[in-house]
Amino acid sequence: SVLIVNEDKASMQFPPSGSRFFALDALRASILLMGVIFHSMLAYVMLPGTWAIGTHHTNMPMWWLVHYLHDFRMELFFLLSGFYACLVIQKRGAASFLRNRAIRVALVFFLLLYPMKLLIAIPWNNGLLKTGWMKVPSDAAKIDLTRLAINQFLLETWPNIDMGHLWFLYYLAWISAIFVTLRWLIMKFTLADFL
Repeated sequence: SVLIVNEDKASMQFPPSGSRFFALDALRASILLMGVIFHSMLAYVMLPGTWAIGTHHTNMPMWWLVHYLHDFRMELFFLLSGFYACLVIQKRGAASFLRNRAIRVALVFFLLLYPMKLLIAIPWNNGLLKTGWMKVPSDAAKIDLTRLAINQFLLETWPNIDMGHLWFLYYLAWISAIFVTLRWLIMKFTLADFL
């Protein structure tokens, strides 16, 4: 797939519908795999208490790799998301883009936020309790890990909640809404100038 820029008309022609940017798909898959590597190495570079299970003896090569991956991985993911957002708007329009983002980003965020938080909080709390970094009163120590996690959620108030690993969907939804609003304002006032 090739993106063709027509310099005479200053317009972009995208590949026919159904075509894919295989190199960008491979890049996106690579970024996702880097995320798995990044998160699996955190237990070997973070102090106990800052990660569910940590270490006082940081592995320096892993530390460098973690920071290297952290410096560009999510930024590149958001950049790719912006490219695909422009592609969807170019091919299908802003209304289709908003429907797409509402289903694939906002709906996924709201449906999976608490199940995901629960699945992460249970082993996380277990690690913190076993390493001694989380102290709970003696009566709370008898509560099972699921109930402990749910009690933690009940203490949170919107919008000041811990979004856990779904933080990027929250920001992607906001960025998408701001992008479409700014695009609409620019087009409205630009077109008004010519009328």
